Amino acid sequence: PDWALGASRSSIRGFPGAVLLADREGVVPAAGDTALLLTSSGTTGTPKTIKLSQPMLIGLLRAVTATGLVPPAPGLLGQNIGFDAITTDVWMPWLFGCHVVILSTERRTPSALADARALGAKVLSLSPTVATAALNDDPACFVGFDTLELFGEVVPPSLVRRLAEAAPGPWVVNGYGPTEAAVLATLADATDDGGDKTNVAIGRALPGYRVFVVDPELRPLPPHWPGEIAIASAAPALGYLDAEMTAERFVALPGEAPGPFFRT
Repeated sequence: PDWALGASRSSIRGFPGAVLLADREGVVPAAGDTALLLTSSGTTGTPKTIKLSQPMLIGLLRAVTATGLVPPAPGLLGQNIGFDAITTDVWMPWLFGCHVVILSTERRTPSALADARALGAKVLSLSPTVATAALNDDPACFVGFDTLELFGEVVPPSLVRRLAEAAPGPWVVNGYGPTEAAVLATLADATDDGGDKTNVAIGRALPGYRVFVVDPELRPLPPHWPGEIAIASAAPALGYLDAEMTAERFVALPGEAPGPFFRT
């Protein structure tokens, strides 16, 4: 797509001796082709394999870029390479010609974070549990990073408060979304969500995404009503390898087209 053409580069900023080579003779995938398979248990404990297409992945990267919440900067591969966050940890820096820092350990201790900082990482993607453990070991461990993205778990306000107290701390971003909807569905600037708040907002739908809170009949509810979150990604979701599970969880919403919407 035209949007991605500007991301093609022959060099990496900060590494003048490096040369990027790309094979441009490959087959152009169709919108419904599977580009990536991710196996996840989610919160159910039952493994399921999710299909993501190239349009879904490009839609994710384009949407995150449009929010302005994740800067074009070198980042740390913060999760195991088999985790769905690799889609943003690796491809967001690469889109802007920046490098990705990969450490020899999967532990995110203050010493490991110091190594990442020394190698030029400016953006971190961690779970709230890992971020809290690092803060417990060294309250200043995030000083020098520009952005901390918190994904995968509910973010406690106490963590945001502690990050703010460790000034000059990073810009804190809270992200929510299931793998089924191409990893992320909402983003929020959580930097000021500490204070006396009881919840940290997950934000609004990413550009091109649609997120509704629905009742048991899948009808969108008014603001402030509790219900089930239903998500349509920027490009039509492919679902699971299991067709029966796909039919159960990826549905149409009355009066809302196109879809499908993933029932969370």
